[in-house]
Amino acid sequence: MIDFVAQNKLNYSPIPDGEKNQLRDVLAASSNIPLKLFEKESFFKVPFEEVIELVAMRRVFVMAGNAYVPSSELITLITSVFRTRLSQALVVRP
Repeated sequence: MIDFVAQNKLNYSPIPDGEKNQLRDVLAASSNIPLKLFEKESFFKVPFEEVIELVAMRRVFVMAGNAYVPSSELITLITSVFRTRLSQALVVRP
């Protein structure tokens, strides 16, 4: 997943392990990931405006304007970016 994000020039990087461990309880609770599976999950810090759907469904942790998105929910973010880019590409320019 990290390779896909990099190849498509999406400026989302996984959070460092230290930050992940510091926010462990709130990240696990907000993403409904059992603690025993938590270590295998990567989280990405993105501006919350880019994942409004996930924020509305309370599937991400939001702090200081950033949403912490688990890699299992990254498809929602990628779909949103794809739709935006497609809409921009389909605009008829005079």
